[in-house]
Amino acid sequence: MLMMMMMMIMMMMMIRFLIIIIIIILSSSDYDDDDDDDDDDDDDDDDDDDDDDDDKISYHHHHNLIIIIIIIIIIAVVVVVFVVIIIIIIIIIIVASSATSRSSPS
Repeated sequence: MLMMMMMMIMMMMMIRFLIIIIIIILSSSDYDDDDDDDDDDDDDDDDDDDDDDDDKISYHHHHNLIIIIIIIIIIAVVVVVFVVIIIIIIIIIIVASSATSRSSPS
């Protein structure tokens, strides 16, 4: 029972750590290009450059989404593995306790 509690605490710590990583990835997005767009509204040539900056920003966001999806898949796999291990341990404990109760003389 103590091992199960320790495993649950470890899972919660890992999930918190991964959530912090996701928040850091989201907050590290480059929004400086948007600030530069407001300053350059005089020339028509700058509008073409602004489109290129928007392409870079959208690519950066797609890159972040791919990283987040990969992290979510890793979290799901780790949680499933831990749940399967816990279920197997519970089944082994139940089978062992029932086997010892049957073999003990009454």
